[in-house]
Amino acid sequence: MSLITKVISSIRQHPNSPATSHDPSGRSPYRYTPLPSPRHIRLIELRAGSPKEIITCTIHIVDLDSKPTYDALSYTWGDPRPPLLQSIVPGQWQRRFPILCNDGVADVTANLYHSLLKLRSLMGGVHDGWRPAGRIWIDALCINQDDLAERSAQVAIMQDIYSRAQMVVVWLGKEDRYTTPALRAIQHLAQIPDSQYPRLRSQMHAQSLGQMLGQPDVPDEALVAFFTRSWFKRVWIVQEAVLAPQIVVFCGKHHLPWDALVRCSKFIIETEAWRHLTVQASQFASTEHQLARWTLTRVGNAPNYLEHLKAMFKTATTGANYLITTQGGKSNAFGGPFGQLIWGLLMYGRSCDATDPKDHFYAMLGLMKIFTQWPSNRQLAAQIPVPHYSKSVKEVFTDCAVFMLESSQNLALLSIVEDRSCRSPELLDSLPSWVPDLTKLPVQYSLFAASIGPNGKPNWHPSKSGKQLAIGVPIDGHILCVKGAYFDTITAVSIPLSDLRWNHNWVDILDFMRPHWTGTVSGTTFAEALWRTLIADTEQPSGRCPASAWLGRAFAEMMVLHLVLLKHSARDNFDVKRHIGVGKKLLKGLWDQLREDPGAFFNPGIEKQDVARYTQLVEKELHYLAERRKRRRGVRALMERTSMTLAEISLVDRSGVFLRPRSGTIITGGRAEVYHNMVKAICERRRLFLTTGIYLGLGAMSAQQGDQVWILPGTNSPFILRSAGNGQFRLVGEAYVHGIMHGEADMNGSLRFQDIELI
Repeated sequence: MSLITKVISSIRQHPNSPATSHDPSGRSPYRYTPLPSPRHIRLIELRAGSPKEIITCTIHIVDLDSKPTYDALSYTWGDPRPPLLQSIVPGQWQRRFPILCNDGVADVTANLYHSLLKLRSLMGGVHDGWRPAGRIWIDALCINQDDLAERSAQVAIMQDIYSRAQMVVVWLGKEDRYTTPALRAIQHLAQIPDSQYPRLRSQMHAQSLGQMLGQPDVPDEALVAFFTRSWFKRVWIVQEAVLAPQIVVFCGKHHLPWDALVRCSKFIIETEAWRHLTVQASQFASTEHQLARWTLTRVGNAPNYLEHLKAMFKTATTGANYLITTQGGKSNAFGGPFGQLIWGLLMYGRSCDATDPKDHFYAMLGLMKIFTQWPSNRQLAAQIPVPHYSKSVKEVFTDCAVFMLESSQNLALLSIVEDRSCRSPELLDSLPSWVPDLTKLPVQYSLFAASIGPNGKPNWHPSKSGKQLAIGVPIDGHILCVKGAYFDTITAVSIPLSDLRWNHNWVDILDFMRPHWTGTVSGTTFAEALWRTLIADTEQPSGRCPASAWLGRAFAEMMVLHLVLLKHSARDNFDVKRHIGVGKKLLKGLWDQLREDPGAFFNPGIEKQDVARYTQLVEKELHYLAERRKRRRGVRALMERTSMTLAEISLVDRSGVFLRPRSGTIITGGRAEVYHNMVKAICERRRLFLTTGIYLGLGAMSAQQGDQVWILPGTNSPFILRSAGNGQFRLVGEAYVHGIMHGEADMNGSLRFQDIELI
C-alpha cells in the first residue's frame, strides 16, 4: 500500500468539511432589495453561534451619509494560499457554502466562509483595543453582483465606504505550516530600528534572513509563503488599505498588527533582503510560472508601498505637495503630480490580480478622486471615468488609455504598452495596439523611466524640431491620431535577449554584428555602439547619461567572465535542486490538505482535474531537466566558439574595448557584474536590431524585419511601428537607437512630420 493510500485510508473516518455538514434545505434563495439611492449601502449583522452552527446574518440597508458605524472586510474571493499551493486541490476553493441571510439562503466562497467564521468568533470581545462594530460591509454580500448598474454605482463610492469604516479587517486566509514561523520573523524584523538598516544591508549580500535570525531553514521560506498569499496581490487592497482609518490583520487564529507588517515590509525592501526572498519565491510560483520558468515577484513590497501611499493621501486635501516615484525610485515626467499618480497607481495595479479584468482600472478610480480634492487638481475631477461594468474589457481599457492621454497631455502612455507577445490571447486581436493590456505588467524596464536623469528631466530628445506635441482624439474608439516622422526601416533583428543569466548565448549577439565589426555603426565603432546600446547609454540606477567610458571595459570583462562561468555551468545542479524543492513543497502541501480537509479529495470531478495538473507539472519539469542535461553537453562547444569569436574581435576592434581571452588579464568580476546588472535592467525580454542606415537599436521582442522606426514629438524615445497601409500603423514598442537620441536625426529640421493613425 502506497504512502498516499495509507494516508487517505487513515483519514476517511474524519468528518467532512463544513460544506456538507449543514444543509438549510427548504429555504428560498436570498433576494436583494433594491437600494433606494446610489448613496445607500447594505451592512451585515452576524448572529452569535457555535462553530458547528450555520452562519446566520441580517442584512440592513442604510444611508452612507447618515454616518453609520460599521467595519469593512478586506479579503480575496478565491484561493488565499501561495500560488504553488493553489495547485493542490484547487477545486475546493470553488465550492460554495450556504449561509442564512434574512431567512433566505446565500452561497459564499470558501475563503469568505472561513472569514465569516472568524468574524463571528470575535463578536462581543475586545482585540488590542478594537471592539467589532457589530455590522460589517462585505462586497460579495453587500453588493448585488448580478445587477451591473448597482455594482457600478457601489464601486463608484467604494472610496467612501472604506474611508468611513471604523476598522478594515484584513483576512489573509486560514493558517498553514508556514504561518507561525513567518509571524515570529515578522515581529522580530519589525522591531529593528532604521538606523541598523545600512549595516544589515551589507550583510544581506552574504547571508539570508534565516541565517540572520538563527533559523537558516525556516524564515526565508516561511516569509515567502506568507507574503505570496493572494491578498497581497489583490488589486482592491490598494484602495482598501490606503483609505482605511485603521487596519487589523488576521491569518487563521493568529492576529498581527498592521504596523508590524509595514515595518517588516520596510525592512525587507530597504535592506534588499527581497533579493534572497525572490530566489525562494521562484519555488512558490504558480504551476504556470513554474513551466514558464520566470517570475517577477518582489516579496514583501506590498505593505510598505501601501503605507507610503496612505501617508501621501493623508496630505491630499491639505495642499501639501508630493511626488510619486516609480521604477527604481526615479520620478517620471507624466505631466505633474496628478499624472505621476496615475502612472504609479496603474503600474502597481497591473501587477495585481483581479477577478474581473476591468477592476485593474476601476479599483484605482477612488484614489484618483481623493487626489482631486487638492485645490490645483479639482478641475481634473470631471475627467475621471465612471465605472460601467456593462462595458467590454476592450472598452474599459481604451477608456483608461484615453483618460491617461488627456490628463497627462503627452504620449508617455505608449511607453507602458506591453510587448505584443505578452498580451492576453483574448485581447490580442481586439485591443488597439496603443492601449495597454492592464492585466499584464510589462516585463521590460520602461525606456521612458530609464531616460529620466538625476535632475528629474529626460536625458533623451530624439526630436529637436521645436514642433509642439499634439495629442490625438481616438476615432471610433480605437484610432489614435498623432504626429510622426519616419526615420528608418529595420533590416535585421537579433535573438531575443531573455533570461539574461551569465550563461546567456552572447556569441550569437556578437555574430549578429559580425558584418559591421570593421565598419561604422550609428556613427561610431561597432564595439562602442554595442556596449552603449545594451545599457541605453545610461548608468542605472543614477540615470547619468552618457554612460562613463569605464563601462566599455566592463562590457569586455563581462564577455571574458562569461567564458569562465561557462566552464562551471555544466556542473551547475541548481535546477535539479529547485525541482526537488518544488516537489517537497507540493508533497507537504498535499499532506496538509489531506489532514485539513479530506472531504475535498472525494469531491466528484476534482480528483481527475487535479491529477491532470500534477501530471502536467511533473512531465514538463522532467522534460525541462532532460533538455537541460542535453544542453550542458553542448556548453563546451559554446565556450570554444565564444573564445574564438572574442579572439577574432580583439584583433579587429578599432576602439580597443575587447580583451583577448588568453591575454592574462585578471578579471575580478566587480565591474563586470555592475555592467551585467545594467544590461539585465535594460535588455531583459527585448532584442537588438539594425536599420537600413546602419543604426543599432534596442526594441521590443516582437520587432521584426520591415518594421519602421518613427519619432513622435514630445516623447523621450523613438517608437517601432508596423505599417497597416493607408497611413495606419500598429505600435510595436518603444526603442533606443544609438546615435539619434539627442536630436541628431533632426539637427537641421530634416525630419518630415505628418499625421498618422495608430490602430
